[in-house]
Amino acid sequence: MSRTCQFIVIFLCITLTVSACDFFVEKEVVKKRKVEAVRPKVSTVVTSPVVPSNKITCLENIKSNKAITIKQTISPHVLTIEVDSNKIVDEATLVQWLSQFAQTLFDQESCSLTKIYFSTHLDVFSYFQGVLKKNDYSFYKQRRISEAEWVKRFEIKKMETKEALNIELKKMRELKDLGSALKIVTRILNDDINNQDVKLVKANILLDMRSYSDALNTYEDVLASQPDNIRALFNSAFVSKEMGSFAQAIEKTKKVRDLLADKEKGSKYLAQLGLSLDTVLLQLAEVYLKNNETALAVATLKDIKNKSAAAYVLLKAQLHRLTQKYEEAKNELMTVVDSGDWQDVILFNMVLLHLDLKDKGGAKQYFEMLSDVNKKMAQELSLVNNLPTIQEEAELPSEIEGGEQ
Repeated sequence: MSRTCQFIVIFLCITLTVSACDFFVEKEVVKKRKVEAVRPKVSTVVTSPVVPSNKITCLENIKSNKAITIKQTISPHVLTIEVDSNKIVDEATLVQWLSQFAQTLFDQESCSLTKIYFSTHLDVFSYFQGVLKKNDYSFYKQRRISEAEWVKRFEIKKMETKEALNIELKKMRELKDLGSALKIVTRILNDDINNQDVKLVKANILLDMRSYSDALNTYEDVLASQPDNIRALFNSAFVSKEMGSFAQAIEKTKKVRDLLADKEKGSKYLAQLGLSLDTVLLQLAEVYLKNNETALAVATLKDIKNKSAAAYVLLKAQLHRLTQKYEEAKNELMTVVDSGDWQDVILFNMVLLHLDLKDKGGAKQYFEMLSDVNKKMAQELSLVNNLPTIQEEAELPSEIEGGEQ
């Protein structure tokens, strides 16, 4: 059971009873009937706690039940127990078991237990928990409440074991099984709704699924309580960019840049983000460019240190293309076309540039290369004006099967 879901533990202090006893021991000699001398008076005698036999019987009855493990004695009247999961299939079988257990236990008038907290595992991810109260059973037995009301007062809740779910979540994300990962993270949040770290994971999964609206809402939920959560800020800016909200993307990315520039906390934020400052600046330059703020995009690109990075070259080429400097743009992309980074995006842009240059043969060549690397992107590109001829010459089918996701 996870630590957060354990029941409150109250340590029970039992004071040993100290009795002052005066007693005499008389020894009778059968033949002489002589009385032995009186023993010295004992002022104090330390004994074990005086526990009525009825209380021992009650606890012993529970301890003898192989389906029960006593987890904690909270007080003389309150216990926490764990029920053997082999006895439980679902909530119905748990109710049946608890009803029989409570009747057997609370019908013993000598039993002093008034409340029993219980739990039982269903699987590696989930468990039931609740409470049995002697008063509730008495009301039911006296027909003051119905059986349904009595069962309702068991307060049975299905809980989740977060540690196990987190392990499964990590595995699902590594396997790119985003649907299963989303189900797991939702189950964790059902048990811990204010866990901002888990909310951030959920938002990232939604981003990977391209559920941009839901992802943005989840990022905003995190930022409402943690406005300087730099990962939520950066990813939220990315989602805003993908949704065409360039002004919002600019403001959020600028805040990320400013947090990283903080002299006292900048290094901490950089470690939390797990990305370089160049990556942040590249995103800022991109959204400036998309928002038609070309001068600010150019100024931002000047601050980037690694000017050989594929993302930087792509933006430089885009700036050249906007000013119809097609040869300069092509020359920029030629420096990274074989780098392996952003290869499909580079090939996509090479096709467009050769179309700009009226070089149908070059466009066909790069279109075929793009088809080998990313068929889905090639299919999307085939819908652009002037490409049906290229598509036909490349003998690319109108519907590409097995396109990569």
